[in-house]
Amino acid sequence: MESKNQMYGLSAENPVMVTSVAMSYSYLDKLMTVHKDLSYRRIKSTFSSFVNGVLDKYEILLNHEHYSFLFIYPYAEEDKFAMAETFETLRN
Repeated sequence: MESKNQMYGLSAENPVMVTSVAMSYSYLDKLMTVHKDLSYRRIKSTFSSFVNGVLDKYEILLNHEHYSFLFIYPYAEEDKFAMAETFETLRN
């Protein structure tokens, strides 16, 4: 996973773009490998006019404490497996 955009996925205006719900979980599982104490939980689905559809909102936890929120749009035309710089800084 490459780091391209410091804010990628951190807001509803700039969500992670994947092609399915299954790819959402693939993305999240891969993201969790950057640090052994990262985990995630799905918060809710929400709407965004920026992608004209439904986004899934996840809470990212570090050592079981809130670290960040992540927005994923699972209906994109292609998968974009990039990550925000905030996660890059956690690499083990």
